[in-house]
Amino acid sequence: MSEKETKNESTVSENENEDLRFDALASGIADGGLRSTLEINLLICYITVNSRGRLTEKVIADTMMRGEIANYFETVNAIKKLKQKGMITEDENGYLHPGDGCKNLVDLVENDLPYTIRKKSIEISRKLAVRETFEKENKVDIEKHNDYYSVTMHLADGDKEFMILTLNLPTAAQAETVKDCYYNNPVEIYNTVIDALFGAEIENE
Repeated sequence: MSEKETKNESTVSENENEDLRFDALASGIADGGLRSTLEINLLICYITVNSRGRLTEKVIADTMMRGEIANYFETVNAIKKLKQKGMITEDENGYLHPGDGCKNLVDLVENDLPYTIRKKSIEISRKLAVRETFEKENKVDIEKHNDYYSVTMHLADGDKEFMILTLNLPTAAQAETVKDCYYNNPVEIYNTVIDALFGAEIENE
């Protein structure tokens, strides 16, 4: 075999290996994002094992999309397959839990994932998990009136409500913005209101 033929075969082999590494859709991901299904599976397991929050499939998929870490549809498909294999289980409330296979995979090869990807995925997933919990536990109602919109925000712990706050705003866009901001951290808003009220009382004494 000539040297030229050997080089050609080597090039074909390298291309085939690259195709195996990059077997996932790249749409929606940033430079350095995950382009192999193996890496996506590993990161899903890593998030599930290391997250302290209550994770749902939506939180993990949104984490990948918002962080531009992996393609949304590849992520959803990977979660489905991991559940089918028993590497991830889903409880009656829709929260995901790592199986032994998932934990073992992370123990063996988690360092194969870039540190920045691991760090970013945990940070985003925790924020999204907290927000999802806030949305489930605290209701926000928007009502349209003749010339304004009212936004009523609830802060509750189970059946007990700590706060019901209503704001009137001129546009639907402003009402949606208030709703979105409230869900980012309703507890902080509640504490701010309480501090402002009791601070004013102390100043008047």
